Amino acid sequence: MGGATRPHERDYMNPNKRQHLTLLYDISELSALASDSKDIDTFLRQVVQSVASHLHADVGSIYLLDDSTGELVLKATQGLNPASVDRIRMPVGEGLVGTTMARMAPLCDGAACDNPNFKFFEEAHEEPYTSFLSVPIHRGIEKIGVLVVQHRQPNYFDDADVMAMRAIAAQLAGIVANAKLMIGLRQPAKMDSPRGL
Repeated sequence: MGGATRPHERDYMNPNKRQHLTLLYDISELSALASDSKDIDTFLRQVVQSVASHLHADVGSIYLLDDSTGELVLKATQGLNPASVDRIRMPVGEGLVGTTMARMAPLCDGAACDNPNFKFFEEAHEEPYTSFLSVPIHRGIEKIGVLVVQHRQPNYFDDADVMAMRAIAAQLAGIVANAKLMIGLRQPAKMDSPRGL
């Protein structure tokens, strides 16, 4: 058959596709578990661990929009300094994460530190991670947060990763929005938490 895919091509393409499909399945499973859970922090940690693992990313993070302040808050991370959770905050439109939320569109940059919108947070320890991919988490016009992956290798993420991240963010939107309504975002205990440089 002239249009048939050759066996070696099919074998070459399937692993990446399988990885992304498995990730979507895993996130769906996590969402089902989260519907019975009152601990949004544990759920978010499991999500970033799963996303980072499946995309072979060095970092996975979720920022959620704090409705009371209008700021994006780092709520879970795999790969950045865990102490920066709840401490890193930025307005919508600031930094690459804030830009993603403001534009409501994915942002993929293979040399993120050179991007004029890049915002450095010393406590995050993210200097080694060159490649950056973020997608907004939203439900219709309701802004919920931003899902991020990072990698040490320049130009690491591709269009397939962008598509997978968008699909994951769409699955996350409903469960995170519901969790925010049910239990709210817990605020940092200390009012003098650093807000980055």
